[in-house]
Amino acid sequence: MCFCNNNCSRRNACSNNQSIIVTTRGQIGPMGPQGPQGPQGLPGATGPQGPQGLTGATGPRGRQGLTGATGPRGPQGLPGATGPQGLQGLTGATGPQGPTGATGPQGPAGLSDAIYTFTGAQTVETDTAVILSLGEQTPTSTITFAPTAITLPTGYYLVNYGFIGSNPDNSQKSISLYADGTIIDTATTYGTANDDVSASRSIIYFATGGNDLTLYNTSSDTIELNDAYLTVVKLA
Repeated sequence: MCFCNNNCSRRNACSNNQSIIVTTRGQIGPMGPQGPQGPQGLPGATGPQGPQGLTGATGPRGRQGLTGATGPRGPQGLPGATGPQGLQGLTGATGPQGPTGATGPQGPAGLSDAIYTFTGAQTVETDTAVILSLGEQTPTSTITFAPTAITLPTGYYLVNYGFIGSNPDNSQKSISLYADGTIIDTATTYGTANDDVSASRSIIYFATGGNDLTLYNTSSDTIELNDAYLTVVKLA
């Protein structure tokens, strides 16, 4: 090793005519204690980004934000299904009466074929015909009358008959309608002894032509009539 006051040359000579002291290097001594930490160095360059870490726990819910502005109106939706029918509403007030309509054409001429017969007080034995008297008859009637029968031309007729009588023995009292000697209907009544009794009937009868209608006492005993009647009106 060279020790001189200036730099050494290759020839182990010191410049400026300095003396050269040449020594032999000894063994390396033990490492001294660590010196104090030097000042902080400059920050190094940023290293590459590390891998994605695990997702952390969800934080608490934040406060309600302000209501946003209303968005634009959406398109018209499809019509919904028809709902069930509602309850029946209240009946409205009756409207005013309309004007009278025109008079219709006159109908066909009505029938004018009728007869009314009756009796006064009369005692009639059982199974005996009631004697009738003519009360009224239409002027153009084709119905004929005899004291015990009304004779009908062909057609439909409304027939009404009945009686009022006394009942001294509290028995059943019956007057029957006959056509050509055959019973076709009966009016029957019951009552208290010594009280007046009455019965009446109405039927529709079809006459084939020349049929005789007669009233008969079909009670089990004599009948004391106060009144009886037989009326016939032609329907068709």
